[in-house]
Amino acid sequence: MSVRIIWLCIALLMGVAVAEDIPYIFSENSMNVSSFSVGQLEEMSATSPDLAGIPAVVAPSDDETLQFPVTGGGSMAEGETEKLTRDFKATLDSRVEVDNPSVHYEALVLAARYPGDHTIDQICSIYGYLKNGNGSTRGWSYVPDPRGLDYFNYANESLRAGSQSGCAGAGDCDDFAILMSALVESVGGTTRIIMAKNATTGGHAYTEVYLGRLDGDGSQVRDIIEWLSQKFQTNKIYTHIDTDTGEVWLNLDWGSDERGNSHPGGPFFPGDRHLVLCIRDQLSRTPLKVPDAAVEKTAVGSSAAITSLIRAAEPGSAESWINKGQSLLDLGKYYEAIDAYNKAIEADQTCSAAWKRKGYVFSILKRYEDSLQSYEKAIELDPEDAEAWADKGLSLEKMGKDEPAIKAYNTATDLDPDNMRAWLNKGGALDRVGRYSEGLVASEKAIELDDTSSKAWNNKGDALFNLGRYDESLAAFERAVELDPGNQAAWTNMGTALNMLGRKSEAYAAFARANELQAKSQGK
Repeated sequence: MSVRIIWLCIALLMGVAVAEDIPYIFSENSMNVSSFSVGQLEEMSATSPDLAGIPAVVAPSDDETLQFPVTGGGSMAEGETEKLTRDFKATLDSRVEVDNPSVHYEALVLAARYPGDHTIDQICSIYGYLKNGNGSTRGWSYVPDPRGLDYFNYANESLRAGSQSGCAGAGDCDDFAILMSALVESVGGTTRIIMAKNATTGGHAYTEVYLGRLDGDGSQVRDIIEWLSQKFQTNKIYTHIDTDTGEVWLNLDWGSDERGNSHPGGPFFPGDRHLVLCIRDQLSRTPLKVPDAAVEKTAVGSSAAITSLIRAAEPGSAESWINKGQSLLDLGKYYEAIDAYNKAIEADQTCSAAWKRKGYVFSILKRYEDSLQSYEKAIELDPEDAEAWADKGLSLEKMGKDEPAIKAYNTATDLDPDNMRAWLNKGGALDRVGRYSEGLVASEKAIELDDTSSKAWNNKGDALFNLGRYDESLAAFERAVELDPGNQAAWTNMGTALNMLGRKSEAYAAFARANELQAKSQGK
């Protein structure tokens, strides 16, 4: 988000070398990170298109002086402030008040939904609540600081402001980072806050949580990454890695991924410099774990994992080959995974699951024709598989064939009326072909099944707008951006609706927000 925030540059007055952590994406081609040399890690980070404009984070010494503009609520500096790193860290520590009863209680309520010992699902619960809210409580409400003043909320201040206005918390991005840090620290996690700036959208602050060391005893870093990838259906988890120690930190910023979704491990804010300030760094760091229910799952990616998965089923069986294919897929070895699924099909000609897995891998590779053929074969073997029909619809949609995709989605929802994904995608496809009344029905059904889906609310707003129901469409777009302030399409649509209603200044603000999000997504 384009906001005013501290620091323009770092004055390294003492000439002391600073530590750097490289940005790193765990993705389909870079999961087996423990086998990479430092040079390979740095090269992969530097050459990744998704990390263009993302520098390494710098951790200055406590004696270094930070210089930053006081920009208040505007975009231009109104004076400059200097502060020692140790003093700035002390300010943040005082705001991250884990001993405050209100803060600790809020963290307990959020984490208690997922009992366990420092587990990643507890962190996701905290993140999800701050970002999206829960029930009648809206997610974080952005409110800028006073002009000419960088004001840092105490964590309980942000909570109180939120409780009195019906949202999870209120303030600007540094206040969001402070509250995120406070809630995570309150349940035993280890966090740090990063201050960033760029020349296009100004400054920003975001929090990271410590996952552990890549090669540490009992480390579950790889398992956590796999768990996140599956939970949020993404192949890209954004982290920072200390190449000296192997420590991995997960991004907890509010930015959206390429699908418009926000989740722990989402994209980084692009910037010229990223300055890391550790929170409560006098204490030892606590690594996170996968949820208790997932502890029995074998660690993904090692040869031992693949061997044990195969041995768990009858040797040479379709099940064993499917398990091996999954492990290869987790490693980002897509074509080898396809080979494994082919072996599963050879072992059992009626194995529809192997065809579905092949379809999924082909879709990752953007080979939609092959993906479509695989899903069609799965459907031939099991015509009652609603998920296969929904997957077929998505492949057709990616190929620009909306009408056939709608037919596939119709079959999916006939087979499983509670298949939210099929209703959601059907609503979007119906809108694109101009069948707005039907699109509205589909989107409302998707919302009935999951009223926290920003994309479903945006689809509903699009249908209402095209039906000439502008006031109702505006309400739907507003709900979409409440659920996900990073939903660029919803901001653009909201601007269009506001403009149609003659609310020109509000429309301009919505379009400006959409442009900011686009610039951020493009790393500008």
